[in-house]
Amino acid sequence: MRVLITILFLLLPFSQNGWTDDYRQWYLPEGATMRLGKGKVSGIAFSPNGKHFAVASSIGIWIYDSRTYKEIALMTDNWENISPIAMNKITFSQDGSTIATISPTYGGSSDYVRIRIWNAYTGRIKTYIKEGPGTDNTAIAAFLLSPNGKTLVTWYYDRKIRLWDTQTGEHKATLTGQVNPTLAISPNGNMLASVGENATSIQLRDMETTQLIKTIPIGGTHKVNWLAFFSDAVLVTGNLHETVRFWNLNTLDHTEIKLTGNIEYLQVSSFSPTTRMLASATRNDVVQLWDLQTQQSTVISASNTRTLSLTFSSDGLCLGCAGVDGSIRFYDFKTQQNIANITGHSGYRKSSLAFSQDGKILVGVGQLWDLKTGLSQHSLILNFTGPSYYAYDTLSPDGKKMVSTNNENILLSHAHTGAPITILTGHFNNVGCVAFSPDGQTLASGSSGNSVSTSRTDFTIRLWNVLTGQHRAVLNGHTNGIKSIAFSPDGQTLASGGADSTIRLWDPHTGQHKTTLSGHTGPVVYIAFSPDGKTLASTTGYTSYRHVPNPDNAIWLWDLNTGKHKETYLGHTEEVNSIAFSPDGKTLASASKDTTIRLWDIQTGKHLMTFTGDGKEDSSVAFSPDGKILASSHRNGTILLWDLSKK
Repeated sequence: MRVLITILFLLLPFSQNGWTDDYRQWYLPEGATMRLGKGKVSGIAFSPNGKHFAVASSIGIWIYDSRTYKEIALMTDNWENISPIAMNKITFSQDGSTIATISPTYGGSSDYVRIRIWNAYTGRIKTYIKEGPGTDNTAIAAFLLSPNGKTLVTWYYDRKIRLWDTQTGEHKATLTGQVNPTLAISPNGNMLASVGENATSIQLRDMETTQLIKTIPIGGTHKVNWLAFFSDAVLVTGNLHETVRFWNLNTLDHTEIKLTGNIEYLQVSSFSPTTRMLASATRNDVVQLWDLQTQQSTVISASNTRTLSLTFSSDGLCLGCAGVDGSIRFYDFKTQQNIANITGHSGYRKSSLAFSQDGKILVGVGQLWDLKTGLSQHSLILNFTGPSYYAYDTLSPDGKKMVSTNNENILLSHAHTGAPITILTGHFNNVGCVAFSPDGQTLASGSSGNSVSTSRTDFTIRLWNVLTGQHRAVLNGHTNGIKSIAFSPDGQTLASGGADSTIRLWDPHTGQHKTTLSGHTGPVVYIAFSPDGKTLASTTGYTSYRHVPNPDNAIWLWDLNTGKHKETYLGHTEEVNSIAFSPDGKTLASASKDTTIRLWDIQTGKHLMTFTGDGKEDSSVAFSPDGKILASSHRNGTILLWDLSKK
């Protein structure tokens, strides 16, 4: 549906009573009844007047009221053919008239539009900037708008700064030899500051002509990590060792402040000229506030979540922090306390889906969802050490336990609190798939065969006692990584799909191999049992260990009484990522990289209907226990619900 952003916006009056629409219904594809989640977070920015803040996400720009922290609008660029679009970075012009956004780098085509310039008053696109050949695969690490919103400055990883006219979308100038993605524009819009060669000098250029005005020598031991204008005549610079300098741009004299506290490598920072406060987030997940007048620091957050964006409100009284897990937190400058949190965003690239037995709860995209309200009960943040990437795989049959993976480790935790129960260790390579037995007492896990932390080969399946956490058995037989795993409904058979193109059936009680189903020519990436246990469905796809130029994009059905392939469903144009049988066994759902979800009649083999997702490949599907709702998760960090009761 169309969201009327024109009633919104940043400098226009806004009445909450006049806005009654539910954000879970905004921009739904045809046939969907609700969207759970707001997409992956990549950046946040306050409007200059401080009344709103914007969140760049994988499905568009979310606008929030800064007083209530409630959703006001979701901005997308196609008002005639609505489809959410991914936003990677966002910035406002200082006059509040313009917003610039950058979408992720997909590359491969000079026609792909990454940079969009928006009218902040209407929420509509002003200009598309087509960067042209040579920039297709070059990521943009930093960008900012001039105060009047007429010029966009971007820093590319080819070490070039490019300036663009936001009115026409035309390229204005290119500056080379810029080694550091650190930029600042003076408040009056006359000067551009950037880091010069070897990060030991600052270059000041005329914004209109791009001519070099002067160079500030920083010195070899003070490489610049960040910079910001304090005023038109004073520039502030900082380095990795938390030495902050205030430069008089007329005399090039400076005063220096040595900050004490956590000096672990700086990830991101934000400076408030109004309050002379510096916010920094370090590699070891510590967010600090530094008072540059008293030289004192305060740790305001020490989570296990890497911070990817920090921003002060224009008055410097509020700090916003966005994490890679999708969390968005706000802190009061005076009390330095957490005053608000935004929920519903995600940081997870992929996620399986699982309904609770009563159909009231759904786990997916790193969240536990209440299906009655469509709201996240809580974010599933774990206390694993190491990289902050987790794949939330499934719920236990009773809905009380949850399993997730991190490299070679498996975490069992309480589903409704996220509190860890135990960590299961034993695999030598990354764990690629897990499954609970129907009685919830056994967990099966399969090694994907690849790892960054060990050179040992591991193509095994392991069985674990869920109640004690004890390792029960190792199943050997596959000659490449395990891509998928599933228990039969009666719990008497375990099926595993491998990158060796085979499906193996096992006795989960004894660990003995029963039989092998052969015929696929590519890695078996997903398998599912029918509710009566007589049929197995499987799909093939890509893997880094055995590349298949052209996966068959098909769904195979196997007769488990004979072990023979009995039917093939064709229709998807790209590989199938997930399949699921309806509870009555009459329908099969499939989700594909081609962004569609298809329903198939098991008795006739005919295609019943097709749903089109959010423009990103669909990663998982699941039926509710009563079969009336189909859930599909998407790589953009959202879940769509489809009502099947009226189909």
